[in-house]
Amino acid sequence: LHRIAGISFVIFTSIYLVWLIQNLNKNAFYISYPFLAFQLFSFLFISVSIINNWKGVYRVTRPSLPDNPPPVSVVVPTKKEPITIVRQTIISLLNLSYPGKVVIILSNDDGNATQRARLLKLMDELSEYWRKKVSNSEHIYQRSLYLINTKPHKDAKAGNLNQALKFLKRHYPEINLLLTQDADEVCYPDILEATVGYFQNSLVAYVQTIKQAAVSKEDPFG
Repeated sequence: LHRIAGISFVIFTSIYLVWLIQNLNKNAFYISYPFLAFQLFSFLFISVSIINNWKGVYRVTRPSLPDNPPPVSVVVPTKKEPITIVRQTIISLLNLSYPGKVVIILSNDDGNATQRARLLKLMDELSEYWRKKVSNSEHIYQRSLYLINTKPHKDAKAGNLNQALKFLKRHYPEINLLLTQDADEVCYPDILEATVGYFQNSLVAYVQTIKQAAVSKEDPFG
């Protein structure tokens, strides 16, 4: 169906562009020619997208995990997000159903002393939460939780992620898989089970997942 839509777009837009060129008002040069250029650009841009998606492959099954699932690190860059939001994100990561080792790093890019104190308190709270959960269950997987605060760096969020990578390289050099999560994203428990299997193919460099948004009923964009 998407190929039919693509072919229809190319055919009917080509007819339209021929008509447009023939009927262009050359007296209104500063309006008509930029308009024509924009129409041509849109046509070319969408046509390239049609070509790129012509042979799209859609998986309906996940690749299975290896028998010995590799360790994974999850990096959560944060700056000024409310603690209540960060708490939900970290709890969802602690409760991942992935059977392998998971190292969670909350990488803080906010130098404000009050925010740092709140994050430290949150780490104590979540560490206690996890300790109690482990003590009350026989089937809890290995999880480690760290907070690292910013050091002078550049590149904003990218720099925030890079400081976490330096921490991993120093303390967990055996970890080769990295999941990045925004501080306001709650993960499905099986996100790693859905993605780690792809990396058994040595040609796979990264896997990108979809995002879903929880919005109010009055949200104009649904």
